[in-house]
Order: sequence, then C-alpha cells, then structure tokens
Amino acid sequence: MSNNFYTNEITEEELNEFKRIYLEDYGYVLTDLEALQIATNLLLLTKTVYQKDTIDGPRGGSRK
Repeated sequence: MSNNFYTNEITEEELNEFKRIYLEDYGYVLTDLEALQIATNLLLLTKTVYQKDTIDGPRGGSRK
C-alpha cells in the first residue's frame, strides 16, 4: 500500500489493484466493500505481526 500505512487509509487506486490481484489469484470479482474489508484486515494483520506502530520501529520500543 501507499504512504498511508500508518493511517489505515486505502486509496481507490490501491483498492482497484487489490481487486485485480484477487481476481487473478482466485478467479472471483470482489465488490468494493468485500475488497475493502479484506484489504483492511490484511493491513491490520501485517501491522500486528510486524508491530509497525511502535515508537522505535519494528520489534523495538513500546506499543502506543
């Protein structure tokens, strides 16, 4: 995703790209709502796993 990694914002362009990739991989056309839900969940999971919202960067510092 774009520079909005820390804000949970997904642009329309990124959402359309996600829908295109999902269609290629799974052969299913997502609605905008489905794509937004899945993309948001993946973004939040990635942040949780890599702790990107810490003060000192990944795996360093304390969580906000």
